[in-house]
Amino acid sequence: MLGRRLAGSPDPTEGGVPGRRMDSERNGMRDSRIGRRRALAGLLLLASLPACRTARPRGLFVDVTRMDASASKAFVDDVLVWPVLCPDGPWAGTIRDRLLRRLREGLLRRDYSVLSRTKSLELAERFGPGPSAALRAGRELGADGVLIFELGRWDERGLANAGVLRAEGSFRLMSPEGKRIWYGRFRMDTKVVDSWSEIRGLEDRRKVAVDRLAEGLTARMPAHELR
Repeated sequence: MLGRRLAGSPDPTEGGVPGRRMDSERNGMRDSRIGRRRALAGLLLLASLPACRTARPRGLFVDVTRMDASASKAFVDDVLVWPVLCPDGPWAGTIRDRLLRRLREGLLRRDYSVLSRTKSLELAERFGPGPSAALRAGRELGADGVLIFELGRWDERGLANAGVLRAEGSFRLMSPEGKRIWYGRFRMDTKVVDSWSEIRGLEDRRKVAVDRLAEGLTARMPAHELR
């Protein structure tokens, strides 16, 4: 009879045609693999995002803090700029000499009266280079304030080829009695010489880097207040 199912023939009510069922299973496995790959790609993307968000910005960053009212109102006119404290290295001589000169020039532009550079070098030679010696020299010269500059990091590995300097350090203006008037920290990570610049030698680029650093820092230091 036409309505009777032949023996061995598939019953549409019992799972359908075997070939179609196998195709469906294969498609399901393939979709599962694709889903896992997409999930893995998403996790990798999320893992990379924090690194992008925490990348350190480039430039010169300076944070200056004034002390309490009694210190900040101290009359500061004559300032002794102490020789720069920095780690030893092949660049140390250039930096100490040039940065001292540029810091002095910068404070003059901020309307301070800056005491003798020769005297500061002589007293550093006699008393030693440290901060306590700087305060002692300030008292001997009758200074109103002593600028102490410490360079903690000077990384010029990218200076010769890319013109990039990385540096970190701190500075503070102290009364000769040891009271902080203002102080600050800085971080520099920036291109100081353009790629097309005619300044090619490392020593010349080093001088430009010192000038850029000193100019940027002294522009952010508190200006002299007239009384």
